[in-house]
Amino acid sequence: MFCTAFESYLNETIEFSRTLAIKQDTNNKESILKRIDDIKKAKEIKDKIKLFYKGYDSEDVGIDTNGSTYQNLIALFRLRNEIIHYSPDMTAGNKWPIRTKEAFFKSNPKIKENTTWTTTFGAVSVAKWAHDTTIAAIRLFAKISGSQDPFGEETPYPWHW
Repeated sequence: MFCTAFESYLNETIEFSRTLAIKQDTNNKESILKRIDDIKKAKEIKDKIKLFYKGYDSEDVGIDTNGSTYQNLIALFRLRNEIIHYSPDMTAGNKWPIRTKEAFFKSNPKIKENTTWTTTFGAVSVAKWAHDTTIAAIRLFAKISGSQDPFGEETPYPWHW
């Protein structure tokens, strides 16, 4: 769910930007549209995320790919993919899928005896980590891009919690 929320935020932002760029008559219109198209064309989510942050950064730097926000976001997407595309053949020999390793150490779920990886990642600590990861990623984007932080105290929306 949190991956979907982040990816929806990303897609909504670039579509809104695309619409604005098309409607406005500016000198850099083609450059803006190219950056947006490059983000949309990215095949892997990690590349899409890097292009997204860089494309909206006035300093053209983007997200620190060694930083915790990016690393947590990538681990969250890998966990999501492992859950969505799960097949018992992937875990032959009772081993956990390798892509879940990062998420396991970052979310720190408590393991009970005879628990499978799919049950373990249903823990509240994993949900909290996924929530915090998504909020941090969106807040970092707001900071880098200069857009309004939807989770900041200045946000006038009635659904702010």
